[in-house]
Amino acid sequence: MPAERPTISMLDKEISRLERKKDYIRILWNSIVALTAIAAVTVLIFTLCLSINTVDGLSMAPLLDDGQIVVALKSNKNIKQNDVVALYHNNKILIKRVIAVGNQTVDIGGNGVVYVDGKPLAEPYVPELSVGDCDIGLPFQTPDETFFVMGDNRPVSKDSRTNQIGVIGRDRIIGRVLFRVRPFSFIK
Repeated sequence: MPAERPTISMLDKEISRLERKKDYIRILWNSIVALTAIAAVTVLIFTLCLSINTVDGLSMAPLLDDGQIVVALKSNKNIKQNDVVALYHNNKILIKRVIAVGNQTVDIGGNGVVYVDGKPLAEPYVPELSVGDCDIGLPFQTPDETFFVMGDNRPVSKDSRTNQIGVIGRDRIIGRVLFRVRPFSFIK
């Protein structure tokens, strides 16, 4: 018995099916290429421009708690007073607030009020004023190209008030903390 010859209708259906399959494969391939490119660009941005860090300790409470993840913009340029920064200290990354920049004078009153260049800082983010662990001579002149940093949780924070940490050179600054990942919030 001879094989049945396909009709024009059957051929049209088969051509249509093959074209749909070809379109599906093309769309799938384009999607894979686009997602790969997006992933590569994302990795590149995070590697070159951003730093993801885990908060270690309670020195920045209540703004940041132990174990929270923060993202910092990798740049030690344009760091100014009141910025929250990530910095290197003894092969650890610390998160602190910039209190004074180069050539400013820092003093801390007995009641824990911080003075920069003789003016008291307005620090609504500090839950409890405290001199804390301070073994430097006050008033303290911040050298040029350095930063005097302190944690917001003054009674427990180890920071520029101690010779152990001291002022932070620009080369030790990773960058300004932009936001906390979970719960999400921008850092002010």
